Amino acid sequence: MKYEIQDESKKYGRFLIKLSGPFSIDSQISMLRELVSHSNWRKGLNQVIDARELEFENYNINEIDSAALSVALLKKHFENSRHAIILSKEADGLMKSEMFNFLTGDKVGWVSRIFTEDEYENALTWTKK
Repeated sequence: MKYEIQDESKKYGRFLIKLSGPFSIDSQISMLRELVSHSNWRKGLNQVIDARELEFENYNINEIDSAALSVALLKKHFENSRHAIILSKEADGLMKSEMFNFLTGDKVGWVSRIFTEDEYENALTWTKK
């Protein structure tokens, strides 16, 4: 999985993370480490995960569980924030992202919503501070 982190914290109070290629738990962990160690990162900043180009074929229940756990372990960094996931309209990605949201639930302390690609601007508005 490739990722690109864009710092929009000063202007919009959020970070925008673009994901592409096949999902990889190792890449997710690297991305999370890079995000929370960014010089402008602070607790409560919102995140927009642009996963429209992410491939979900190998994102099985074990990967979903590991992804949820890796985020839950960083709870102190994500509490009191908004987390938007933007997906293509592909049903498999939507279902698997809903499972991820269910597994993170109250463990993270954020409000998470899934948006389809048609709702891209709504996701940006929802995460703007």
